[in-house]
Amino acid sequence: MTGADWTIVVCYVLLSVAIGVYFAKRAGVDIRGMFVAGRSLPWYVAGTSMVATTFSADTPLLVSGLVRSEGIHANWIWWSAAPAALATVFFFAHLWRRLEVLTEIEFIELRYGASRAKTFYRFARAIYDGLLGNCISMSVVILAASKLIATLLGLTDTTLIAVGAVQLSSIDLALLTLGLVAVVYTTTAGLYGVVYTDLLQFCLAITGSIILAWLVYADLGGLDGFAESVRESAAANGQTLEFFPSLDSFSLQTVTFLILVSVSWISYAPGAGLLVQRILATRSERDAVLSVYWYAFVHYVVRSWPWIIVSLATLVYFPVIGDPESAYPNAIRSLMPAGAKGIMVASLLAAFMSTLDTHMNWGASYLVNDVYEPYLIKGRSRSHYVWAARACMILLVTFAFVLAANLDSIVEVVKFLLVMLSGNAFLVVARWYWWRITVWSEIASLACSLALGVSLIFLLPDQAGEDWFAVRLFVNSIGTAFVCFCATLLTSRWPLDAQVVEFYRRVRIRGPGWERVRNQCGLHASPTYLGSSFIAWATSVTLLYAALFGIGYVLLGQWTEASVALLLAFVCLPVLMRQLAGFIRLLAEPRAAEAEKASAVNEEIHTPCLRKS
Repeated sequence: MTGADWTIVVCYVLLSVAIGVYFAKRAGVDIRGMFVAGRSLPWYVAGTSMVATTFSADTPLLVSGLVRSEGIHANWIWWSAAPAALATVFFFAHLWRRLEVLTEIEFIELRYGASRAKTFYRFARAIYDGLLGNCISMSVVILAASKLIATLLGLTDTTLIAVGAVQLSSIDLALLTLGLVAVVYTTTAGLYGVVYTDLLQFCLAITGSIILAWLVYADLGGLDGFAESVRESAAANGQTLEFFPSLDSFSLQTVTFLILVSVSWISYAPGAGLLVQRILATRSERDAVLSVYWYAFVHYVVRSWPWIIVSLATLVYFPVIGDPESAYPNAIRSLMPAGAKGIMVASLLAAFMSTLDTHMNWGASYLVNDVYEPYLIKGRSRSHYVWAARACMILLVTFAFVLAANLDSIVEVVKFLLVMLSGNAFLVVARWYWWRITVWSEIASLACSLALGVSLIFLLPDQAGEDWFAVRLFVNSIGTAFVCFCATLLTSRWPLDAQVVEFYRRVRIRGPGWERVRNQCGLHASPTYLGSSFIAWATSVTLLYAALFGIGYVLLGQWTEASVALLLAFVCLPVLMRQLAGFIRLLAEPRAAEAEKASAVNEEIHTPCLRKS
């Protein structure tokens, strides 16, 4: 690291603090400003923030570990989620924005009738997601950042400061410094500070990763020689450059791939956590839809290949390396020139801060909006809850740092989380599109997913050379879906709670799942159509994968495959543009007349489909 490199890093840190100071007044008004930026974000800001915050410090390390260990096809562990992001675009993003809640958990309050079960579940879910799951995710990011700092800055884990049982190394001090900066601008500026520092981080990250990828790609022969250089590496295997695993036999690898592309992504289809928070912060339903679309294509198509190219190149430059996840930072340290190295280091440190600040803000939104304000301390001033949010952020980041000290592997934690989350796949889709889903469906799904997910670690453990995580994921998905379905049939009742009808009146979802409610209550559905939405979704998925693979085939000099993939993308593009334009046009139509009609209908309805809570 030269003086120029350090200057770039320091400038980023100072700019982050300056952004926090600039937006402090807006965020400090109330928790609406703190958690959803006053619902003021245009689509390109919200979408870019989604891209930046999902590029955490652990992401290039995860990709590096996957590519070096198995090959390009191992990226299906995250490529498989692309259909989910595009399903969010056409089936859920506008519905989330229409609800105008502050958090994803607040959905529970609007969806189900008043009961002790609902109160318990909302409280428990906020603690589970906002505290436990959120801190595990943050700890993974902190672990990745420690590996980056150790490699890039040459720091060690030798104890420098010891206070009782607490021992701090130079790595710990660097992490704490960056974490403190993130705490400062996040607690000061809320989501405003998070998203606008994300814009800066995205520019640094995409610039740095492309520079590094170009340097190694050109050095190893470019279009004419890069793929051959990788094949000749002693660290490469027969499937290193394959986009798909071998499907010649019904092996565990085949089963894993089929589960990833068919089942694993469903639980993410309605959007979750960080993405939903950005959706809720957009200006309109149109902005909500476009923000997720922008995110999907930049995240999968634009960002994949700079990371993969560098990961492949490390097989040539570092054929023998102790920790595969450290290959990416080693490439930065060894191969990037002064100035460019500063951009890359700053982008990775920024990625750490960007993801950390997002999780702090998001987790605090659950703890304050869904636990503290409705159940613990009611009726206080707006500023009181803003300060409570700031205190929660500090609590969360402290807990995450402690947890990170006990983790070793990024990949293993990611797989564990995928298995645990997979159980809710049926529920998270059905609760939007089927009136029968009740709060007991939610409770049964969460309990079964946790119990079955943990049990499968012991019932289906990994064997030597065999990774059974995808099978555990599939079993958890199917088992929990069955339990949730049974709980739904046992607990759903007709007539409906007034709250459930009010939920439908608010979101007006199309499809057969609410047909009985529409017919009995005289309510009208949204002008968007499920058939055209499905066509748009399928076309988008095809286009995204065709573009992703087309670019990859070009970079590896596989011209026949590249021609087929890019031609398919070219054919899909006009179909998609027409479908997307029609979808956006329906969302933009005035709703005043429809709202007036729904109000008139409501006045005429007495109790044909309602029961008092």
